[in-house]
Amino acid sequence: MLVLWLLVAVSALLWFVRRLRTTQEPPEYPGAFPLIGHIPFLFGDSSLIADPDDALTAANACLEKNFMYNFAKSWLGDGLITSTLPIWKKHRKLLNPTFSQHLMYSYTDVFNRQARRLVGQLARHSNRGDFDHLPVMHQNALETICKPKSKPFIELLFEMSEGQGLFTDDQVRKHVDTIIVSGYETIASVLCFTLILIGSYPRVQERILTELNDVFDATDRDVTRHDLSRLVYLEAVIKESMRVYTVAPIVARRVDRDVKLSKTYAMTSLKTTLVHLLRHYIVSADHKKMVLKLEFLLKPLSGHHISIEKRVRV
Repeated sequence: MLVLWLLVAVSALLWFVRRLRTTQEPPEYPGAFPLIGHIPFLFGDSSLIADPDDALTAANACLEKNFMYNFAKSWLGDGLITSTLPIWKKHRKLLNPTFSQHLMYSYTDVFNRQARRLVGQLARHSNRGDFDHLPVMHQNALETICKPKSKPFIELLFEMSEGQGLFTDDQVRKHVDTIIVSGYETIASVLCFTLILIGSYPRVQERILTELNDVFDATDRDVTRHDLSRLVYLEAVIKESMRVYTVAPIVARRVDRDVKLSKTYAMTSLKTTLVHLLRHYIVSADHKKMVLKLEFLLKPLSGHHISIEKRVRV
């Protein structure tokens, strides 16, 4: 009986402390139980799918999002990540022009400028041992996504809001928040993981460099849209990195029907950035030292440092 009362007291204390904390973490989703939080919501009729093809099939067939996305609703409101299905369908159709492949390719000048800027920012770390490259990746990715996205995306939103009355001011803010936050966070993390893996396998890095020399004739010219389709091995490395260290490893849907089980901005930005980085630096790392944590996204906690050396160009 004493043990039971101690467990109750500890649970109550933890719940009380959690209620009083003043960190900058997102607000807690209502309905949490003391100590165990929202774990009971994951049981019952929930099912887990581990096969990627089956998961894609289920996600495409069942578009209504799981309750866990409500954690970010107070922040992102009716943005595309957290909106209900009726709102998502309506807004996704309206915003389709901003996600066209042609528009994404028009940002290559920005990607090249930002990639060269990143090369310059990393120069102070060259030949100086291990360093944490995630902060500079975050900064560069945020600057990159704000530059191409800002004018066409915001202009389109304001036109739909003020001229056509299709969006409220709050919805405009939430869509901008969603695009910026989801874009820069995921791209920075993929770059972080990909560089660690490339640095862990020198033979892979040399094969990438061989492909870059073939595509660019061993020059330092900018990446064009026509180059992107020729960077086959680099794209395979990026995709393998995303498979091994999946930035968003959990996709949740509310299954409301029987399911028979059987993206251009990010890839363009990632390819362009890695082309410039790997032409200028030799990257070294050890992915086995990484310690990861899973929040809403997969993030490196420690051991994710890399070292770079200036590449001698012949």
